Amino acid sequence: MSEVTMVDTAQSVETTAPRGPHSGVRRVSVVHCFEFAARRYAYFVRTGDIVRLSPPAFDALSMVDRGEDLASIAAALNQSYGEEIARGVLTEIEGLTAEGYLSRELEFTGVELEGDVQSLLRHHPRNIMFLVTEACNLACTYCYELQQGVHARARTLKKADARKIIDAYFEGSLGRDQWTVTFFGGEPLLNFPVVRETTEYALQRAKELGKAVDFTLTTNLTLLTDEIAEFLASNRFHVMVSIDGEREAHDRYRKTVDGRGTYDKVTANLQLLIEKMKKHRTRLPKIRATLTAENTDARAVEEHLKSLGTHLVMVGGSHGTVEKGKQEFDVGGGASGNLLERPSPVALGAFEALAELDRNPDAQPKLGAGTVEGLQRVHAEVTRRQAHRHARPSLCGVCRNMKAVTPTGDIYPCHRYVGMEPFKLGNVHTGGADPEKVRKYYESLYANFQVECAKCWARHLCGGQCPWTLATAEGGVLPPDQDDCALIRRTQENVLGLYAVLLESYPRAFEKLMATNPADISGVWLPSGAPDDSCRS
Repeated sequence: MSEVTMVDTAQSVETTAPRGPHSGVRRVSVVHCFEFAARRYAYFVRTGDIVRLSPPAFDALSMVDRGEDLASIAAALNQSYGEEIARGVLTEIEGLTAEGYLSRELEFTGVELEGDVQSLLRHHPRNIMFLVTEACNLACTYCYELQQGVHARARTLKKADARKIIDAYFEGSLGRDQWTVTFFGGEPLLNFPVVRETTEYALQRAKELGKAVDFTLTTNLTLLTDEIAEFLASNRFHVMVSIDGEREAHDRYRKTVDGRGTYDKVTANLQLLIEKMKKHRTRLPKIRATLTAENTDARAVEEHLKSLGTHLVMVGGSHGTVEKGKQEFDVGGGASGNLLERPSPVALGAFEALAELDRNPDAQPKLGAGTVEGLQRVHAEVTRRQAHRHARPSLCGVCRNMKAVTPTGDIYPCHRYVGMEPFKLGNVHTGGADPEKVRKYYESLYANFQVECAKCWARHLCGGQCPWTLATAEGGVLPPDQDDCALIRRTQENVLGLYAVLLESYPRAFEKLMATNPADISGVWLPSGAPDDSCRS
């Protein structure tokens, strides 16, 4: 990445593909310009390059970003900077265009789709998720299972059925050496005997097959006992615990069925579990917080959760489906108001970290887990060896490693779909997932991405919104929530800027965060040759 005095031109490709409620002509973005920390940058969408720009370069690229033609760009540059600078900028535009940096990806056709679908169908899942019970001892207001009627059915997995599911899963994943069994609910500790039995059976079968298996469990932790904690720790479970922040925030929505708060019980049980995990030298529990309309300060929530004794924390938001819209308790609904009108939490955290680095260049930047994950994704784009050939969704594992099996053996793309019958893929006891249903599911996700997301400048950083949030009760897929898209783009812009500033001005902090020598990245300005050969800056 280096200072330049010229720009790139994005080929402003127009499309008239139907877009449902968002129909209309839409430009395919191949470059995006933005400002961060009083610096001007361009992000090349297809190649992943981030380039710091001089004022004339930034102005020209911004016009390209908006889809203006070369004649308009030339006229504006002539007026603002004179003919000599304008001529130099336009020469660079032509060069970058010729080298492919301003090209859009190749059209994603049925051939590419069929190749992806076939690869997905051949996938050997590394994880199986059991809903060991659909019952829950809590009635959390924002819970999607509660809203989809899952808890009301309260079906419970039987030991014999769990063994059949384990056998089917292992048989379908013999190509892997490491397996993971995930226990989910409802509240899985309501059916702890089956958790114990299934764990012991899975260990036995894995040993017989010469494989390794580990276990995860997601729990509200209210039912933990010394016996259960000892079992989880001694079997090296990765445990995910739900705590939404400080007592007031947590107890607002995470209540028992009779309306009592659970913070004190959960945090006390967390200390018991941490004690057992340390005894067995097992990974500490991870805490997962759900932000709500009244509780949107992710940084404050993360800081509090880390004070409870574990550094493993993740923060998400309450978010229903696009079809139902935001409810009063959802982030972006009710008391939270328009989040785009508030300062970006990522930007605030970034500027605090940069200020600390100004005072002490050797400091370890204090950044939220989500920001660090974002930096890692940007790093993967910046250091990729080949430019993207096609725009395609980045699926989270849905319908592959996230398949969920209910107590009756029904299979869904992931746990969030349970209770949405049109998305049921099959049943473990009657042949497993139907390949044709799996195919149709993937095709619907890909088709929606191509129409709704493949033109956005953040397409390779975002990869598309959660598929479940786009699902309809009838089995369809809706366009993504545009307010959420705007928030995602703002976040990605801030993370791109932070990455660039760290790389340029704080190399020691960059190396600590990215485990990469900045010298391997800095100073390379659009390497010679086509971007498919090499592309790093």
